[in-house]
Amino acid sequence: MNKKELVAKLADHLDSSQSAAGDAVNGVLDIITAELKAGNEVNLPGFCKFLSQHRPPREILPPQPC
Repeated sequence: MNKKELVAKLADHLDSSQSAAGDAVNGVLDIITAELKAGNEVNLPGFCKFLSQHRPPREILPPQPC
């Protein structure tokens, strides 16, 4: 399911317009993004847990001759 399909299903579920459902989905995603940028985690029990972690860059080795 992509974002467009999610908005359509939410609009059907809430019996509202797709515009209102799209605003709701965008609002939730904006809030989650802002919290992650602030260094906080977002925990939705029974669904998922979002957290942002810094990982050091991977070391890329040159190819080895055969």
